[in-house]
Amino acid sequence: MKQIYAFILLFISFHCISQTTSSTADYDLKKKRLLIQFGSMFLYAKNQGKIDEDSSVVLTCKAYKLPVYLSYDEGYDVKANLIGNELIEKGNINAYKKLLSKSKKDTQIKMLLQLGSFYLFKTGTKSNDLQNAFTYINEALKESNKLNDKKLQQQSLLLLGKYYAQSSRFAESKSCFIKVVKECRKQNDSKSLADALANEAMCLPNSDPEKEIILNEAIKLYTQLNLEEKKIGNHMRLITVHYAKGNIKLALKEFYQSLYDQRKIGFKHTHFTEATISYIELFLYNTKSALYYALKSIKTMETIHDYNFADIFYLRFGNVYLALGHYEEALDIYKKSVEMGHQNMNSGGFYRSYVSLVLAMSSKGKNQEAINYLNSMTTDYPPVDLFDKMIVNSTKANCYERINNFAVAEKYFKEMDHYASQLAGPETLMDVLNAYSSMASFYARRHQVEKAKLYADKILALSKKYKRNYNSENLEISLSIIDSAKGNYQSALNHYKNYKKINDSINNFSKNKQIEELIIQYQTKNKEQEIKLLSKQSTLQKSELKKSKLLNTLSIWSLILLLIVIGLLFNRYRLKQQNNIKLELKEKEINQKNKNLRHLLDEKEWLLKEIHHRVKNNLQTVISLLSSQSAYLDNDMALSAIKNS
Repeated sequence: MKQIYAFILLFISFHCISQTTSSTADYDLKKKRLLIQFGSMFLYAKNQGKIDEDSSVVLTCKAYKLPVYLSYDEGYDVKANLIGNELIEKGNINAYKKLLSKSKKDTQIKMLLQLGSFYLFKTGTKSNDLQNAFTYINEALKESNKLNDKKLQQQSLLLLGKYYAQSSRFAESKSCFIKVVKECRKQNDSKSLADALANEAMCLPNSDPEKEIILNEAIKLYTQLNLEEKKIGNHMRLITVHYAKGNIKLALKEFYQSLYDQRKIGFKHTHFTEATISYIELFLYNTKSALYYALKSIKTMETIHDYNFADIFYLRFGNVYLALGHYEEALDIYKKSVEMGHQNMNSGGFYRSYVSLVLAMSSKGKNQEAINYLNSMTTDYPPVDLFDKMIVNSTKANCYERINNFAVAEKYFKEMDHYASQLAGPETLMDVLNAYSSMASFYARRHQVEKAKLYADKILALSKKYKRNYNSENLEISLSIIDSAKGNYQSALNHYKNYKKINDSINNFSKNKQIEELIIQYQTKNKEQEIKLLSKQSTLQKSELKKSKLLNTLSIWSLILLLIVIGLLFNRYRLKQQNNIKLELKEKEINQKNKNLRHLLDEKEWLLKEIHHRVKNNLQTVISLLSSQSAYLDNDMALSAIKNS
């Protein structure tokens, strides 16, 4: 299911707002790598185990238009300028291999590590990818041993350790990390030691007691080396360990420290931490702080124009409003969350936003409208995983309970229980506990004590298993009713006092002047933004109108000019046509004259021939006559004259 969900998330078309790129424009590589870490950790936590960590990294990199290799290449490619990086990013492995074969030996080793990382950190857990990763990592280790390059040997071993961890071969993984750590201690190389420890900690589960010790040492070393980004990144991993172990108050304190450190180094994307602080403060019923940091996260997001995970930030903000009883405002914020979820990248808050919107409707008394909306939504977008099915059924159950349709409500509570019982893991624990808390309250208020106790016991068992001090209004009122029914009146009274304390705390906070001031500030800011937006739209419309008029004027003059040009061209065409006719007539006239001249020449030639013929005949006649006459002449002179003629 994880792989399917990751696949869907990765290939959902999302609209990234054009300003997003600017939020990382002035970041160096260290801050970009820190952003990838924070974004992916936030996304992974929000999806509560639906997608793997590698998918979270890929989605974060896509959102911020950063290359994925920045998340894993720091050890062997600090400046991220290794040849062929673009080919790796595009997945053009064949071209990358050709480039590898032509490179120098040390570069070849780095490229082998890059190939190994490419396959190792691909989304999902395909056996072919792991096998390819091992092949390239092992080759890099062999080549680095031949070169006797300590740095590359260490990087190869660290990557091999990560490979073994992903393959669930934890003993071999630990062995690789121990080798590198020992070598770094021996060489007194603090930077390499800190990196090795940080890498080792990454591969350990949060439940491993060694993880906290290792992270503390790494953080101490990074602090001594003034590597602030690395210190902050590993501190965030340590906070996650404390939170996973149920040490919520310590985690909250450390989140505040981390927020201070982030601001100190000029890391602008503090809304991840601010939203998380708001979430924890709300869980601890510190509603004022929850509202303040929810507002802060929205302000940060809007200031740096980073709307990639806007649906989650608005969702968290809406949750605070809902807890305060400001249902109208919560409804508006949830609508914004749903809208952002559709516009931007689907970051996993899709069903959360819808369900929260339904809860806000229901809290306003619009239960039937909420049910109709939820039914319509689930018809168009059916829930595909256990978690979404659980929260949908839980929400339907609560809505039907509010309209006193208890039979249908119970049906959906049972369906919710079916899915909740299959969700084993700390990622979804709080939501499962909240769902069971609602179910226990449902049965307790119906005076079905045994059923209420069954689900209250489930809550207590899960809290104990994961070392969480869970508490809620629904749980306390359920336990109070259960104890009262069993005759444990003192315990029932204590639970009722706890219920009132939580309830009054929320109500008092919702009426708190400072809370109202914060809400008014946000609403005023929103109104100001709306006015600015309307002013911009008005200015834009005026500008567009001017442009439109200018375009119309240009179009008219262009049309007139075109008509003039067409007229001139037509006139030239007519003149040319007339000239052609004249030329044709002239040509005919010349041809006729030539024909007549030819005829005259022929006649002249014939006449000349005729004259020549006749003259010749006449001469012949004369000669014949003279010859005849000469026969009768005796005079020599006369004869001579006839001959000469």
